[in-house]
Amino acid sequence: MATIKVHLFLTRHCLIYNPLGIRKREKERKKIATPCHSKFQQLLADIANIGSTTGFKYFTLQLNGKEELLCSILNSPSIYSNENAIGWDDIYDTNNISKKRRPPLLSQMSQSNLLKESGGTGSSLPPASPPISCISNADETLFLIGAYPLYDRPYVWIRNNHSRFMVDSDLENEKTKSSPLRLKSSLEWEKRDIRIWDIIAELVTISCRPSPRNPFAIDIDYYDNSPLVESTLATGSTIRILQEIVTSSHPYNDKVWDDLQQLTKRHFEDLEAVVGNCKVISDCSPLM
Repeated sequence: MATIKVHLFLTRHCLIYNPLGIRKREKERKKIATPCHSKFQQLLADIANIGSTTGFKYFTLQLNGKEELLCSILNSPSIYSNENAIGWDDIYDTNNISKKRRPPLLSQMSQSNLLKESGGTGSSLPPASPPISCISNADETLFLIGAYPLYDRPYVWIRNNHSRFMVDSDLENEKTKSSPLRLKSSLEWEKRDIRIWDIIAELVTISCRPSPRNPFAIDIDYYDNSPLVESTLATGSTIRILQEIVTSSHPYNDKVWDDLQQLTKRHFEDLEAVVGNCKVISDCSPLM
């Protein structure tokens, strides 16, 4: 009886050694101490979700593992109209970005300081993947969005057409070419509610000439030219992302909302057609 009482006393006061409970409490304590942990996991989840979407007018996306997203953006889309562009006075040679619009690269000092803040060492922030030498499309600029735990925030690197964003002296230095862009959405990631689409929107704005009013405009022709089932699946995944975008405050939300309504209507029309086709096939199948 005395042994039982001692056991109950120790249990009540959390003095019994319980490795599973200790590890669980330590894990919870770390989460509280590092609020950016859950935010970084959200970033990885956002990359996985948006990486499977298609049908955008100004860019295409491709997943490269769970930590990298390749974003290919049209330099000068031929599908612009006056009402979709921010301003035709801003048009110039699309092979180069003006000094006023060109986002600078992070300096070696800035990279070193950011590494120290994230607990890393070194003087540069190179991407984990090597350069893709086979890319030579002059009509598109390819960006690598990397979400590496070591860096503790997303960074963006240019993968082709470096001359559009860099001065000649930078092009001659391979280490400089491997430096990430100094983007507002990347640098303010810890301070503000920045999501992966905010980074993509900034890339579209600085890369497309002229900049579109809605960086997430939908290319309806893409869905028209896709098989019915593929189009239905594609609209479903894109709708999910557009719903996420309009829940935050953006200057382009009204246009995103218009596209969202149009795409949602199309999705259910296509879904109804798919179900109808399946029913016809089922009715025409011989009885077993």
